[in-house]
Amino acid sequence: FVATANQTSFSVTNMPGTASQVTVSRNGIVLQSTRDFTTAPGTLTIVTTTIGALAAGDNIIIKWFNY
Repeated sequence: FVATANQTSFSVTNMPGTASQVTVSRNGIVLQSTRDFTTAPGTLTIVTTTIGALAAGDNIIIKWFNY
């Protein structure tokens, strides 16, 4: 995904709701689950109080695995 300025959530088809199953990076830096982002089934939410607001053009990569 390429973020828009101040974007806080992303809709992700088939993504699990368990944050420990999801890896997220912002411009190549891996974020910490539950501190930097939260998840619900199909939705990723960035916690801006810990990592700051997303800038337009930030690259967000979301990967997950199922147990």
